[in-house]
Parts: sequence; structure tokens; C-alpha cells
Amino acid sequence: MSKKLYIFLVFFLLFFTVNTYAAEEMVTVVSGFEKSYEVTFDTLRVVSGTAKEGTKVIVRQSLVLLDGTKSLQKVTIYTIGKTESFTDVIKLLVGLNEIEITGENGEKKQIDVYCIRKKDEKILEKLNTVSEIFNPSKAK
Repeated sequence: MSKKLYIFLVFFLLFFTVNTYAAEEMVTVVSGFEKSYEVTFDTLRVVSGTAKEGTKVIVRQSLVLLDGTKSLQKVTIYTIGKTESFTDVIKLLVGLNEIEITGENGEKKQIDVYCIRKKDEKILEKLNTVSEIFNPSKAK
């Protein structure tokens, strides 16, 4: 066996072994969050994801107050069935919304946290007004 082929096989086996034993995610968020922290004017957010059948998925929404405390707004619990998917509609409140998605299956537990800062729609109205002043040709 040539030396190059031998080195390739060693690296391939190491890579395959590491990936085989890597921690598998219990819950995968497919849509609804682009990153772990976002700023938006949106009122609703539709979150969907996948998990293995039998996994309990808990979606918690809290509003983070100015003093750092959290005010729990909504808790939704799903027991994942044969479709291996879930969807939740979250009504965003003005301020910092913390969405915690927990997956539990037996002794295994996974927690992912996403933060969405919803800006007041009055700010958007003011921005549109200023935009119309400086760009009258683009006014509605």
C-alpha cells in the first residue's frame, strides 16, 4: 500500500470515528430564527423544527425586563409524534423576548436559547415619515 493511500485511510477513519460519536442534536430548529440574537419590528414569529419521535419539546417565551428578571409569557409543550416535527407561533412583545427551546428524551436534555428584540412599531412609522420627507418620489 502506498504511503499516500495509507495517510488518506488514517485520516478518513479518524474523521469518520469523530463524527460517529459527535453529540447528536435532539431538537433542530429549521425555521424561525436566523441567528441567536435578532432585532425586528415583526409581531409574530413562526418557529418550526424537528426531533425524534417520543422527544418532549418545550418552547418557553419570556420577556426580559429592564432589571434583568424574566417574565414568563408562554409555555408550549409538544410530544413529538411520527411526523418528527413541531411548529409554534410566538407573539413578540415590545422589548427583549427570550425563547428557550428544550428537548428532553429520557436522560438526555438539550436547551437552545434565542433572543429577539422587538422594536416599537411607532419607531418604524417615524422612520417611514422621515424617509418620505427625504425621498418624496418614493412616497406611497
